[in-house]
Amino acid sequence: FGTSFGNIGWGHTRSDDLFHWQPLPVALPPDGNNLIFSGSAVFDEFNTSGLCGDSAAEQQGCLVAVYTTNRRTVTEINQTQDIAYSNDGGITWTPFEGNPVLDRSLADFRDPKVFWYEPDQRWIMVIALPFERQVLIFGSPDLRQWEELSTFGPAGATGGIWECPDLFPLQVVNEPDTVKWIMKVDLNPGGPFGGSAGQYFVGEFDGRQFIPENPANSEEVLWLDYGKDCYCATTFANLPPDSAPRWIG
Repeated sequence: FGTSFGNIGWGHTRSDDLFHWQPLPVALPPDGNNLIFSGSAVFDEFNTSGLCGDSAAEQQGCLVAVYTTNRRTVTEINQTQDIAYSNDGGITWTPFEGNPVLDRSLADFRDPKVFWYEPDQRWIMVIALPFERQVLIFGSPDLRQWEELSTFGPAGATGGIWECPDLFPLQVVNEPDTVKWIMKVDLNPGGPFGGSAGQYFVGEFDGRQFIPENPANSEEVLWLDYGKDCYCATTFANLPPDSAPRWIG
């Protein structure tokens, strides 16, 4: 509702052709002093959350948003991880009555990126501890109950706070049987030409822990690009196999 910080929520629009967009009501509005920060959304195909309703159509799955709520009181800030669900394809959203689903009583604990990890049949969340320059990895069978699995970092560039992590697999070029995992994390400031930036690490993920191939104390930083102020991009999951290139050289 303005150009200054505050009233932060999730807006959304819809389009049939990616050219013409229809604004929709605010998807996740702020609630008093509780602001809706960054996060991600997943398709809960098998209703692991139990939030997808009872009808035949809804039993085919629903959308679940996982996001940070910045809860401010007179004396403190507490950032928690909350969820909301949509049974109409993302048009309307209902916050989960049992929120928060993850609370560490921390003022800076944000930006959950969630994906389905098929080998273990559970959801994986990566989330930032900004001032510790760390990424925490959690696992959950139902998007409601989360178990802490491991910690990554500090590593690479640490000149600014860490935010908006992402973790995803990529196939190696000309090696059809080789897949590497990429841990992407942004920092602000600390980019190669000032401002914010995105960096990444190449390694392995076993469902619990990310192990980078580049040593944690390496001075070589793998930047997403060398421009100024590239920040908080995130990947899409569950794309059709031939919809976009997914390769690493």
